[in-house]
Amino acid sequence: MGETNAFSVTDLSRYVPRHLLMAEALESPNARDFEGVAMMVDIAGFTELTEAFAREGVAGAERLSTILDRYFGRMTGIAIAHGGDVLDIAGDAIRVIWKCDAALDEAALRAVQCGLQMQRVLPDIIVETGVHMRQRVSLADGKLRHLTVGGIGGEVV
Repeated sequence: MGETNAFSVTDLSRYVPRHLLMAEALESPNARDFEGVAMMVDIAGFTELTEAFAREGVAGAERLSTILDRYFGRMTGIAIAHGGDVLDIAGDAIRVIWKCDAALDEAALRAVQCGLQMQRVLPDIIVETGVHMRQRVSLADGKLRHLTVGGIGGEVV
């Protein structure tokens, strides 16, 4: 019974961005600027894909959910393996950042390698799911701003 389960920052980064896990405690809303790279990956033609599954009713919705779980699970794993922080999954898009601790070029290189790996594994996901998908990968570098704007129960999140 005395055994505890300890999570490392890497384990938790699948659920909470690493830059938040490593941040100091905050007392009030704030803004932090930093140099970094931002990536957005989305499924091209997602509306048509969802409409096709919607015509199948509940079974189609469940199948689409399974496909998206597999897709985003794989993309999230790739992003983390390349040192990225997954900010969120919004609809059909995943947003990832790389905070520059040293040279911006290094973070940009990791982001590009990540995007290329995501493109390389897409055919495998298509084979696994039986659903043809296309994706777009967008990258931008420069000054990023992280805003902490509120909280729950007196806790800043």
